[in-house]
Amino acid sequence: MPSLSDKIFFPISIFVLNVALALFKFVLASAVGACFAIYAKYGGEYANSIGWVRSAGYLEMIMAFLNIFKRKNAPGFVMWVLVVGFIITFAADFLDKGISNFVAPTSRLVPSGRETMVSPQAKSDIGKFFGWSFVVPSNENVTHTMEKALNSSLAIPNLREGEVYYSVTPEYPTTCTDFGITFCEAIVRNGSCGRVDINLEYCLMEHNIPRPSNRLGFNSTWLADLPPYTISDQQDEACNLHEDSRTVDMSVNNDARISRTSTTKCFHGSGDITVLAMTTTRFAEFADTDDSQLYSGSSDELFSTMYQSIMSPTIHVPEEYGFGLQLVELRMTNSSVDILVCSLAKPGMWLPEFYLTDDIFYTCAYATITVLRFKQNNDIAEAFGSDFDFDIYKDSVYMSLEYSPVPTNETVAPLSAKNMTRDNVAVADYMASLGTNYYADFKKGLLYIRYDVKKLELGLEVPLWVLLAAGTIMVISVCVWRLTHWLVGPPHISTVYSIIRAELGSNSDTPVPRVMRFSHQPLMFEGVKLLPDKARTLPEDVKSL
Repeated sequence: MPSLSDKIFFPISIFVLNVALALFKFVLASAVGACFAIYAKYGGEYANSIGWVRSAGYLEMIMAFLNIFKRKNAPGFVMWVLVVGFIITFAADFLDKGISNFVAPTSRLVPSGRETMVSPQAKSDIGKFFGWSFVVPSNENVTHTMEKALNSSLAIPNLREGEVYYSVTPEYPTTCTDFGITFCEAIVRNGSCGRVDINLEYCLMEHNIPRPSNRLGFNSTWLADLPPYTISDQQDEACNLHEDSRTVDMSVNNDARISRTSTTKCFHGSGDITVLAMTTTRFAEFADTDDSQLYSGSSDELFSTMYQSIMSPTIHVPEEYGFGLQLVELRMTNSSVDILVCSLAKPGMWLPEFYLTDDIFYTCAYATITVLRFKQNNDIAEAFGSDFDFDIYKDSVYMSLEYSPVPTNETVAPLSAKNMTRDNVAVADYMASLGTNYYADFKKGLLYIRYDVKKLELGLEVPLWVLLAAGTIMVISVCVWRLTHWLVGPPHISTVYSIIRAELGSNSDTPVPRVMRFSHQPLMFEGVKLLPDKARTLPEDVKSL
């Protein structure tokens, strides 16, 4: 049920609106004239004159009012009828202006079909297209940034003005949600339909998994991959995602808090699609600093547990150069895995200028990984062309996103593990919502995207109550106008000119033209005197008019 406050869209221009308002004003003015015609028939000997004065305009009404007010040459009610007539005429003349104030220019998107865009891309040797790395503004939703990227000239070579493109997001049936988890070949959780292997470039481990927690070797490269169900005979089911290479900021000033998301999807021979999204960040600092990143993030279980482990008196940090201690915390939630790895050492090991201090120095990496697996959409694949076929890429990066930090008082705010996990899940969900759509052929350097195309239609927006009020006024006005012509008739609905013409026509055998000749000396229409000569000397009170 629509509300009166709802706004109705009309695909018309301002010119059409002005024409409609002019028609509204004409009908309303005719209804006001009809009301005065009714008064002219039943309002007494001054009634017709009041109607004629009103039709002469505002100045004539004002002059007539002042004359009656000063000279008292007409009954008092005539003066007040003129006042009411002035107000009604003024309201009728300016009501269309009031309506136009509620009308606002606007636009809407009208569907015009679907279109497949195949755009050439600059390819690299690592399964990635150049240019598909974007910065997410601090005040923007990450999926909005991804949508803008897919609807930009990067993916649409010939953007047409006045058209807006939306990537088709078909429904996708999920085929696996219970993934097993292994970390550096240690089984963390068993799954029923797949396994996620999370690896460092090399893993040196002492198993100690009560929380779970591990001591292991640490390197700057992560690998998250979905291995086959049976490794020996389904090698095409693998899907790998590597963290973008970066160095760790060793300046211990907490500036290394920029997080980055990498995402990909793999098309398998079984008809399944795997989406991987991984968000990582790194930081380096002394353990006893008041603004410690781990301490600042202590509201998160992973960070608080790691902070307690580092500050524990039972932790032994090697002092030999080239040796350190690595701690790991893991958390599994649905299809997501959160990992926090910290490498501890005495700073003199890495930074000779700190060799005199005994403070513990650590570098940490936090990663949140989301895995989704679902069926391909055949309709999208068919729309890509009859000769189109999916190639299987096990190692690729479809898009990289870097989050712009928000400085406060020239200091970068601590990272939020909760926000990172939320954004990472949003990236994976959006990639999955595209399904078969958004396919990168890294061998040929081509990007395939299917779009819903919508055209921008300009128009006007009118509140429903304004539309109903204007329509009601017009219907009533037309009814009053027509009924008045039927019930009252001439001469009350006629002007002085029409009355004179009708009178001349009744006394002549020839038709009187609509436009008559007129002269002032003497007062004549079509050569016929309007007044006899003796009537040209008017009383003094009439002359004063």
